[in-house]
Amino acid sequence: MTGIESLPHGWRVVRLGDVAEVVMGQSPPGSTVFELDSDNQIDTGLPFIQGNAEFGDYFPHPVKWCVKPRKTAEPGDTLISVRAPVGDTNRAIETIAIGRGLVAVRFTAVDPDFGWHAINLAKVELERVRQGTTFDAIGKKDIANLTISIPPIDQQRKIAEVLDSIDDAIERTEAVIGATEQVRDALLYELLSRGMPSWHSEWRDVPGVGTLPASWDVVRLGDVADITKGTSITKSQTILGDIPVIGGGFVPSYYHNQANRMGETVTVSASGAHAGFVSYHHGPIFASDCSTIKPKNDHISTKFLFRLLKSKQAYIYDRQSGTGQPHIYPKDLQGIRVPLPSRQEQRAIYGVLNSVDDSLECLRSERDSMQVLKRSVADGLLTGRVRAPVVRD
Repeated sequence: MTGIESLPHGWRVVRLGDVAEVVMGQSPPGSTVFELDSDNQIDTGLPFIQGNAEFGDYFPHPVKWCVKPRKTAEPGDTLISVRAPVGDTNRAIETIAIGRGLVAVRFTAVDPDFGWHAINLAKVELERVRQGTTFDAIGKKDIANLTISIPPIDQQRKIAEVLDSIDDAIERTEAVIGATEQVRDALLYELLSRGMPSWHSEWRDVPGVGTLPASWDVVRLGDVADITKGTSITKSQTILGDIPVIGGGFVPSYYHNQANRMGETVTVSASGAHAGFVSYHHGPIFASDCSTIKPKNDHISTKFLFRLLKSKQAYIYDRQSGTGQPHIYPKDLQGIRVPLPSRQEQRAIYGVLNSVDDSLECLRSERDSMQVLKRSVADGLLTGRVRAPVVRD
């Protein structure tokens, strides 16, 4: 936190509890909470969020409803998660019931929009507080003691306006990314079932696969690709390097200084909640808790193979087995039936899909750059090192 002596004239450092009401969530009786579906018609009560894990469910559509809330957040309140993971934030867009995993900060002596941005800058302090507690949670006192720097009200509003404009640009880019991903997924299905536009005029129905161009073959995955189990390695066995260790998650488990797979490789996570997740790796990897898939010959390319399996992601997830931890074994993948167009059409299909992915990569890079800009601008404006111009009448 910037020291008081370094703040511009008119600024001051305050405790959050001195400029806002801190409302700790409280869980209502279970009998008063309902899961919303098409059969539920509830004429009373409020949307209900227990913790930050439900931010995605509530924004923009709640899936739980509470008819007898004990604690509520009001429109414009800043919501902070106070249980693991601590410090996630969001804003209430309407009156909602909140459970014990959340706290609502209702600004009374600070512009609420400015307060929202100030909390997001200062919430790194919440992680420091959390690390000093026995449990992975923080309390009302911790929130109330959080300090923020505040300027006069006209500067508060101008700062919020500047930061809101950057947030709006980020949200617009996110919306374009989401729409482009939907187009990519629809295009993926269309190309892998109908082929390249205008390339085909005859079709055939393949039981269990669908309608395909008549010239395409249908093969078992194990007939065209080698499916090999990875080699288990623990974090303590690794030597720090730049080779990703591919395990059961969406991202590398850790990094090692050696690879056991070189070049283009398709991996399928072998165990855990994400068993069956399909990913593609252009460079060397260390395959650990996963199966690796590589073509047996030049009848099918690795990139096209990845596209095929990615189009069957839901089907592969459904093949999970195990009563405790889910698993996907090489034998679960061997019999998957996949369509096989000519190499020429394979190249054309993944060329189209790669162009869409390139566009997505540019959009994501643009979004990431704006997020970096937002952090930099917010740090300057909210600490007073950079002054937002205020136009006075």
